[in-house]
Amino acid sequence: MAVIRLDSINSPHLVSFVAPTKMTNGLFVQVGALVEGESQLREATAPVDVTGDNIVLHATPEVDVDPRKAGLKHFAVEQGEEGRGIRLVEGDIITLTEDLFATKPSKGDKVEPVNGQMKLDVVSTPNAKIRFDVIEETTLGYDNDVAFALEVVRA
Repeated sequence: MAVIRLDSINSPHLVSFVAPTKMTNGLFVQVGALVEGESQLREATAPVDVTGDNIVLHATPEVDVDPRKAGLKHFAVEQGEEGRGIRLVEGDIITLTEDLFATKPSKGDKVEPVNGQMKLDVVSTPNAKIRFDVIEETTLGYDNDVAFALEVVRA
């Protein structure tokens, strides 16, 4: 059901990566070295060091030629395909559906990527490179799925 909305993105920093697994938008990966023979396509994994750099939001444009999968909630990038990531900066605001969180957050919570998983979680790693404030509970998509608006407070 994953649906995202890029409410206010100030970062012009995009990165292309190879999806390590089938991925919906709204997941977070840590990008690494360039793929051999490529000048802009990078390897990616679930975050392995949330205190380090290169953690990006997966936000590939939702285009699918199969009309049976045309809805936002059906979109995914298959393992090994190219995905697009955004390097978020402080002040960016995004909205993610509830299924993109390991633990359901509440307004006022702090959420961040966690080592070994691509979903955000309500935790506090003292030196996490990126952290979000949950600023409101809302809905997204045709089915009005529960979603949470997040503001980047550390990047």
